[in-house]
Amino acid sequence: PNVVQAGLPLTMFQPGPTFDLDGGKAVVGLYEQGGGIDEVRSFNLVTGTFSIDDAPIINFVDQGDVFSGGCRLDTVSIQRDYRNDNSDEPWFTCQLSGLLQQQTAALNQNVRQVAAFPTGADLVVAFENVDPLNTQILQRRVMARRGTDQIVVEYKRDGDAIESIVERQTEAIDESLTFGQIVQLFKVSEAEGDDGNPLIDDLVLVFDRAYPGAGGAPALVPMARNRAATTWGLAPSPWRVLVLDANTHAVAVGPVADPVTLEGGAADDPFNLFAINPVDGVVIYHHVETIMRLTDTVFDVDNALGAPTQFATLGTEAVPPATDRILFAQDPTRANRFFYVMTNARKAWRFEALVVQTDEDTSNRSCGAVFEGSAQGIPVGVAAIPGNGKQVWVGQDLGAQAGEFVKLNFDQGSECD
Repeated sequence: PNVVQAGLPLTMFQPGPTFDLDGGKAVVGLYEQGGGIDEVRSFNLVTGTFSIDDAPIINFVDQGDVFSGGCRLDTVSIQRDYRNDNSDEPWFTCQLSGLLQQQTAALNQNVRQVAAFPTGADLVVAFENVDPLNTQILQRRVMARRGTDQIVVEYKRDGDAIESIVERQTEAIDESLTFGQIVQLFKVSEAEGDDGNPLIDDLVLVFDRAYPGAGGAPALVPMARNRAATTWGLAPSPWRVLVLDANTHAVAVGPVADPVTLEGGAADDPFNLFAINPVDGVVIYHHVETIMRLTDTVFDVDNALGAPTQFATLGTEAVPPATDRILFAQDPTRANRFFYVMTNARKAWRFEALVVQTDEDTSNRSCGAVFEGSAQGIPVGVAAIPGNGKQVWVGQDLGAQAGEFVKLNFDQGSECD
């Protein structure tokens, strides 16, 4: 089937593996409007099957009712739980109630709100290595509210009581580093051992759609923890801020081999930075090590982005709001192929970046599609079908109505083969 009904309002849709689901399934978040009840279920990406009659993976109404009215699940990530033999622990971000933490099975899977800051967090990056210079600090989290300038760094000390969320402490962020509209966070590196660079440790890239340091332009901003000062600020040299085109909506960042020296980025290395401008039809494929490394040359934004690749915009006139999720999915069988779905239009693209660009073939491949389903639907997630590089599933939120899963078929032309 090309359209599958969810049975309840759909708020979350992302590929596994989480909750012991294999790579052929996606995690689904449902919300019962009248009772304010959230559920977590699974969707089979290969067969396109889903049943509302099966028992849910988690039914939040059975989790102690620590919050009322439901939360409208947004995303879920699996993080380490130091209280319970380093076992996995789900953390949920929510549209209504901020950030939720689900205790492990040994602790009866109680769900509780994490008081990151009053408005809650819906972007979370976890640094889970013990601080090599202060082993009392077990983990850190960088948390932000999507579409705002609000960002918080929290650390967890050894010995804190399970219930004592208030004892989690925040670390200072340099007053000179401010943001405008944070839309994505990417973990680049975290502390290992005790012989690292003393000036750079945990490092996160912040994609800000209105970065004040660049006059309100979109920018990818490297934020790092200074070990000596125990504060966070702009990462020191060789890192620099990358200013992007005005209509850049989304970026994707892959592994960076050496975040201390930024050595690498050779022509035959896989690309690890992608930036998409859907209004002007431009996608950039590049190396973080090359494009974000500070050199002695004058930084010229117009010439720094290499040769951007054009793609058909399908009539796109505006980027989605900064408060919307960024919908990316990587093809599990090909690291250089990924899918991108807009939330303010029924449009999606498949991009394939050549790992090596040669004089004989410098063209990257892209193709777009407009998908089916209810016209008023708002995409909330995208998941690639394992072993099928030409189709993806998109989850659609229809408000108070039951959501739906839509299979998106891309063109079969040579540019998409």
